[in-house]
Amino acid sequence: MAALTITEAGHPDLGLVRAVAAGQAVIVAPSLLDAVQRRCDEARRALRDGRPVYGVNTGMGALSKVRLTGRQQLSHQRNLLLARATGGPP
Repeated sequence: MAALTITEAGHPDLGLVRAVAAGQAVIVAPSLLDAVQRRCDEARRALRDGRPVYGVNTGMGALSKVRLTGRQQLSHQRNLLLARATGGPP
């Protein structure tokens, strides 16, 4: 079975989710990986400069204007990963 190639960002369709669940390999196009790296670099620069980065050093949704302390950021990021790992919302 040939690998599926993801070439652009977006929400995966149900067919992609089913194919991956069935064991089909996925390749992320180099151009998409480059775009992800650029966004990561931008976020790191913003954090280094003390600027807000949504959901990283701020709350989310109605709390997006609330700046998080270092300890709160660690807890928030852990909770986001746990929620995603169990299929829940952020």
